[in-house]
Parts: sequence; C-alpha cells; structure tokens
Amino acid sequence: MEIFRLLNGPVYDSEIQKRVRKGSSLSTDVKNRRKRRSSLKRLRDKNQRDIDSSLLLNLTLDVNNLRQQVHDCIMFKTIREMRLLVAREQFQARSLRLVDNFFHIFRHGHPGTFSATEESFLSMIIPENLVVRGHRRSRVEFLELWRQYKQLFKV
Repeated sequence: MEIFRLLNGPVYDSEIQKRVRKGSSLSTDVKNRRKRRSSLKRLRDKNQRDIDSSLLLNLTLDVNNLRQQVHDCIMFKTIREMRLLVAREQFQARSLRLVDNFFHIFRHGHPGTFSATEESFLSMIIPENLVVRGHRRSRVEFLELWRQYKQLFKV
C-alpha cells in the first residue's frame, strides 16, 4: 500500500515533506491529546488505587501488629500471674517452715543453750540490733529477756 501511495503522490521531495509534516503533525497531535487526557485520568485513577492499596496494606500491618501486641500482653500477664502464684506459695511454705523450726526450738520453753544450727537459724530470723521498747538490744539480750519473761510468767 505504501508503494501505491508513493507512485500516485507528488513528484518533488518538498511537496512530500510538506504533506508528511502536515498530515503527521495534525494526526499525532490529536491522538496525543486524546491519549494524554485519557492517560491523565487513568494515571490519576491508578495513583488513587495505589494510594488506597498502600493505605490498606499499612492498616492491615498495623492491625496485625496490634493483634500481636495484645497476644504478647496476655501472655506476659499470664506469666506474671503464675510467677506471683508460685512466689506466694513459696513464701507461705517458707513462712510455715520458719514457724515450724521456731516452735521446734522453743517447744519446751527457752533451752538455755543453742546448737550451731539453732544459733544460725535464730541469727537468720532475729536481727542483730533489735529495738525493744525504744531500747536497742542485741540478739543475745533479746533471747535472755524472753527467757526471763517465760520464767516470770510461767508461760
């Protein structure tokens, strides 16, 4: 088809170039304008879709992050409750053992002299400097006062 048009067209190169310039520039400008307008609308739509999908992705990531944080908080709360429960049970067990040892040592009143294990136990539970009735007493003085109290009141 190109050959047929060239054979029937003008003979001079200048006329060919004028027709080519006029025809191509008009047709391409119209096409480009239409394409630009439609492509601008498409570009805006595409940009809006990209913005929406990016926002949706960010929100999805935020929601998943919050879900993970809630799960972690619940897990930490459960672990803390378990630790408190175990610590409370251990404290109660230690307290009961402490009272049991104390009453085992003093089951028949003040023994007068203490064995090495009893002495270490008493030094662990009774502080070295104890304040009784506003006066500072040592552990030995406190135990002697207690022995005198037991003898005096026959408790």
